[in-house]
Amino acid sequence: MLRVCAACARRFCFSAPVRARVSATAIGAQDASSSTPPTPESERLLSELQAETATLAADMRTHLTPDSAPDKLSLMMRHHLDAPGKLVRPLLVLLVSHVCNAGPPACQRQRTVAIVTEMIHSASLIHDDLIDGSDLRRGAASVQSRFGHRDAVLAGDHMIGVASQLLAGTGHPLVVRGMATAISDLVRGELDQLGETGDLSRYLARTYRKTAALLAHSAKCAAVLAPGSSPATAAAAFELGRSIGMAFQLVDDLLDFEASDVQLGKPAGAADLRRGVLTGPVLFAMQTCPQLRAAVARRLSRPGDLQLALDSVARADGVGQTRMLAQLHCREAHWQLSQLPAVPASEALHSLIDRLLNRQH
Repeated sequence: MLRVCAACARRFCFSAPVRARVSATAIGAQDASSSTPPTPESERLLSELQAETATLAADMRTHLTPDSAPDKLSLMMRHHLDAPGKLVRPLLVLLVSHVCNAGPPACQRQRTVAIVTEMIHSASLIHDDLIDGSDLRRGAASVQSRFGHRDAVLAGDHMIGVASQLLAGTGHPLVVRGMATAISDLVRGELDQLGETGDLSRYLARTYRKTAALLAHSAKCAAVLAPGSSPATAAAAFELGRSIGMAFQLVDDLLDFEASDVQLGKPAGAADLRRGVLTGPVLFAMQTCPQLRAAVARRLSRPGDLQLALDSVARADGVGQTRMLAQLHCREAHWQLSQLPAVPASEALHSLIDRLLNRQH
């Protein structure tokens, strides 16, 4: 059971309006799921929108690789896009658009936000693999391992450039500003990771910047573009995206200890820890294990330090504590969603939140 006092609510990276609601609460293994089971209509809508994300992915490919001679930049774009991800981010934008539109599907500008969100995410993956020296991405060779360091930098930059052009085309200053802020947060999050200190609060702030900020701002932008949008609707959409993003990354971090390379499509087996990146399972374990804190302080440089870390995470149930924190963010996401219009897309989004929490890859 994870108990959350007022100080911990701040520490666990909940925004100020949310802290009072999550303070002095406890969450167990089954507390985070939506109380209402998905209906056939919501499942049908979710399936249709998942299919629509494939269309958005094709549109993204067209924007990034226009009909011209197959130059090196186009080859790099195609190589990266040939191994598509889960497309969770554009799916979230489509669902939030449906909800904030009070039923109607995403308009063209909301669809543009969905495409831009996935472009920014894809660019960050190319640059992440570059920084981490990772040879594998989505089960295939990463851009940097296939084309080299310098070209991978330019490939990611190209994606950000095209995304910026599309954003300008929305003609909405708040949308441009929000997504630009998400890009800035992402860069700051990467720098935070490079200067990791082993502090749980800083890890969660970094998690917000690297992952949750993009989902928060894209959800807010979808709300801002909805007919008759209000500041309250935009704020709820932002917190909804933030909570989903926090939970998504926390689950990603615990899967690094539980899943295989094949399941994740990238190196696993505590790969982050082996690279010196400290995530939730390790940071929770460090709170009760002085030997682990000492090993981390010397960057796991002694023989046996890595095994000590793995054993400490297991003894402290660092994975379980990280999962419970993810559940708490999912519960907050369900609450924020309840503040938005109740339409079939709402039920589909509740279902998606539950699936993201319980995913295995």
